[in-house]
Amino acid sequence: MKKKSKILLVGPGKRVFRTDYYIMKAFQYLGHSVFVFHEAKIYSLLLALSHILFKMIVVIYKPDIVFYSKANKILLKDMEWVRKKCTTIMWYYDLRIPIERRLLDRAKRVDLFYITNKGQIPQLLDQGANAKYLTQACITDYTPTTGSYKYEVSFVGNNNITGPGMREELLNLIGSHFELHVFGARWSSKNFISHPRIFSEEYANVCARSKIVLDIKSFDYCLDVEGYFSNRTPLTLGFGGFLLSQYTPGVNHMYQDRKHLVYFKSPEEAISLIEYYLNHEDERKQIAEQGKEYVLKNHTYIQKVEQIIRDIEQINHRII
Repeated sequence: MKKKSKILLVGPGKRVFRTDYYIMKAFQYLGHSVFVFHEAKIYSLLLALSHILFKMIVVIYKPDIVFYSKANKILLKDMEWVRKKCTTIMWYYDLRIPIERRLLDRAKRVDLFYITNKGQIPQLLDQGANAKYLTQACITDYTPTTGSYKYEVSFVGNNNITGPGMREELLNLIGSHFELHVFGARWSSKNFISHPRIFSEEYANVCARSKIVLDIKSFDYCLDVEGYFSNRTPLTLGFGGFLLSQYTPGVNHMYQDRKHLVYFKSPEEAISLIEYYLNHEDERKQIAEQGKEYVLKNHTYIQKVEQIIRDIEQINHRII
């Protein structure tokens, strides 16, 4: 019989629609117990006392596994201390180029470090991190509202804090050709219709009731990183949306072009493909249906956590 483990999840595990929340639920679904320590929130309340509280929880709870997401408010010396007591893992969902020093310092202080792209793994391995590729997953908690289409083309995501960039330029271009609805923070444009940020059921409904959902990366450098895509891909497909996604190297091995979604490589191609698929509804619906079926079968958070558990079993030479 497999041993059920005690997991200390360091991150926003109680915040619905955050990746950490679905990781927590997946561990629980598989029979493991989970204690959540939201280090950033607790640090904002207790400052340096949060470091003492973290170590107290480790001593009292005696976790088998400590799972970090960003761990920005966990001291490096405390990460080293915890690693001597149990298995430690970290899953970093974002993409930063170059790799930030604070991230690299933490990656080297866990037993397993997961990232959502392949391109940075050689560098991380060279720096002493046990890095592995693990993409985010779809969410199965929400059933989108069915009905007629409400949006022609939509995009869900925030504008860059640093100011105008590739994402804003491309959305403005697309909005000048089609009826475009943009959901997220810091948007204002005469070329498209801006909406507040959306989560949970609202996100699911936008995906299901848009003829085309766009995936546009935050920064130009994202386009050169092998195997990178954000959680927008599995979320949109899982909610039944037709996704037109900006291509990055190596992504077609997982989500196949014109089978699960459609990729574009230039602004001109994006405009051409939007026009084509707006006028070819049957093809569009078939791709959306195939994408949803594929992601629900192969990319759920339960499956991702099962992979993490297999990796832990491999390094510890025991069954969890």
